[in-house]
Amino acid sequence: MAFHAIAFERLLMPGTIFSWRSDNSFALLRDGPVFFPRMLAAIEGARQQVELELYLIESGACSDALVLALCAAAQRGVEVRCLFDDYGGQALRQADRLRLSLAGVQLCWYNPLRWRRGIRNFYRDHRNLLRVDRRLAFVGGTGSTDAFWRPGTQPSLWHEVMVEIAGPLVQDWQRLFAHQWQACGARPARRREPPAGRPPPARAAAPRGRAGDGWPTPMRASTATSCGAWCVPCAGPNGASGWPRRISCPPGRSAAPCARPPPAASRCAY
Repeated sequence: MAFHAIAFERLLMPGTIFSWRSDNSFALLRDGPVFFPRMLAAIEGARQQVELELYLIESGACSDALVLALCAAAQRGVEVRCLFDDYGGQALRQADRLRLSLAGVQLCWYNPLRWRRGIRNFYRDHRNLLRVDRRLAFVGGTGSTDAFWRPGTQPSLWHEVMVEIAGPLVQDWQRLFAHQWQACGARPARRREPPAGRPPPARAAAPRGRAGDGWPTPMRASTATSCGAWCVPCAGPNGASGWPRRISCPPGRSAAPCARPPPAASRCAY
């Protein structure tokens, strides 16, 4: 883990020392052809929550398999949250980011690059963590690139190891991820489902963009859609309602559209 990340966590949780936890199991996994299939299998078996934190991720065969597993989990109702370093994720294509957003994956970018930040742009998040259902975690040095793993190819071009952890220790990794996630301005994990017979709390409105700036403006659908989520009409030259043919977001921001476009009869309204 990079020194700045350790310092950040100490600043965020001053005086916090994680207590010793027994009854844990560990498995040392060497090289991508070993640990990536196990990580993907864990995601495919997730029932409640998947949290992924990576420094390096770029489009390719490795990330295609990872994105597919994350999207499938989100579409079957699993809460999927991904925290990627903005610098280390520069090579992740917009199409892959859009696939994740459309499937319902929550994306957050650590320390988005800004020229005004000067030397603060050097603060990066080098932690690589996958946590599944609060019961299983993978921690190590891998990134999601073809150098670490290319499906169907052995051996990998880059030697790396991951540790698979099961047991109470996973709770401490969950706390670290939650602090980093919220420190980056992302929303906290969703609460448990309300008791039977009690309606769920109203969803807070997403921030609206400026009309005419060309970026999507999240709005609540005026009629019920099949996914019951946000639809994203364009607030720019393409008009203020309807489903846009192409969705793009400024750096550091992500849209939250429906899993699929609403029916033609549905319109999005302010």
